[in-house]
Amino acid sequence: MTGIAASEAFYARLLDEHLVLVDQERAELGVLNPTAALLWLLLDEDIHDPDSLSAACAELIDDAPDDLATTIKTTLAEWLARGWLEQIRDGYRIIRRPCPAQDPDRHRGTWFPPGKQLPEYDLVSALTLRLGGRSFRVELGDTGAPGHPDTLARVRGVLSGMIAPTQDENPIELRWLHDGEAFWLASKDAVLWTRDESHAISSLVTALLQGAYAEQGLFATMHAAAVSRAGAVLLLPGVSGSGKSTLTAYLVAQGWSYLGDDIVALGRRPQDKGVEIHPFPSAIGLKPGSWPMLRPYYPAIDSLPVVPYSNRQARFLPVGGNRVPTETRQCLRAILLPRYSPDAAVEIAPISPVQALCELIGAGVSTRQTAHMGHAEILLQMLEEVPAYKLTYSDLDAVASALESLTTCR
Repeated sequence: MTGIAASEAFYARLLDEHLVLVDQERAELGVLNPTAALLWLLLDEDIHDPDSLSAACAELIDDAPDDLATTIKTTLAEWLARGWLEQIRDGYRIIRRPCPAQDPDRHRGTWFPPGKQLPEYDLVSALTLRLGGRSFRVELGDTGAPGHPDTLARVRGVLSGMIAPTQDENPIELRWLHDGEAFWLASKDAVLWTRDESHAISSLVTALLQGAYAEQGLFATMHAAAVSRAGAVLLLPGVSGSGKSTLTAYLVAQGWSYLGDDIVALGRRPQDKGVEIHPFPSAIGLKPGSWPMLRPYYPAIDSLPVVPYSNRQARFLPVGGNRVPTETRQCLRAILLPRYSPDAAVEIAPISPVQALCELIGAGVSTRQTAHMGHAEILLQMLEEVPAYKLTYSDLDAVASALESLTTCR
């Protein structure tokens, strides 16, 4: 452990000249720029008033800006409002008291013990899934109440990529339904009630991942796609609309292996403390702009149902057969932040670990797992060891050729 926080309420670790900070109480992961990092380290070490902080920062920062004192006062006010500081006489210090970790989703729903009575519902789908060598039975129910008419179709579409022909004995059972007011997710361990559609879907995904990979060192999930070639994995994080799904579908059509399109799970290899990718081969969600581009490779794409969600539309393309590897212990070769840009030449530009971390946070990296100090450390070590790039492309053939060189493990 290389954390440098004196306060037990935080985990802090330098990455380049920035400070990665984990707020243990809020389960939040963030990055402080060099000036804010210096300010935090000074306050974590001792009590300082604004004037002494300004003097210390001015001495330590080359070419300190003229508005440094104002910036410090503004930052102190923000940190005080967040509960990061305690005021002692005329000075401030990072709080020392340990704070119990809280669920970052605690305000998005209510968890009940197992056995909580669910509303009566009609069974819409009973899906047999296979993930991580485990068998699941997922029941999707409808109470007949109005509201969210497309959600069940979306969930069914996403999960269609993991449909299994047969079911093992004693599968992990999950039930997911909407009662007109809220969503319910029930397992043998707990029952979730939430009005938040995205939280309901993400909780279902989390239950599947934990059921499949609970014993495999799961330490983070992120909004990303992942493909592999010759056992070397390329991780493709990105916000919606970045072009990662289109690129992923094209690469799979060219013979690449498929590990996921929207959610990827990361685990820790026990033998060498490295990182391995755990597949979550959901059906690839393709928006209308990608349909013409992919039609030559997937002629049946027009026969897939169009599923509306969040003022958008998508078709969900299952990837089956031998395109999904059964072995998760593959080399994580590179992290690429894709961006489709019409008429742009292919460009693969290296970025720093701290730039990569900021991109991951922006795209969506789990706070529930990475707020654990040990898990945050694994994530940062991964960023220091695995090269990261920004990828700009418009031509699918050209970008596939360029990515071939990145799949040689070293």
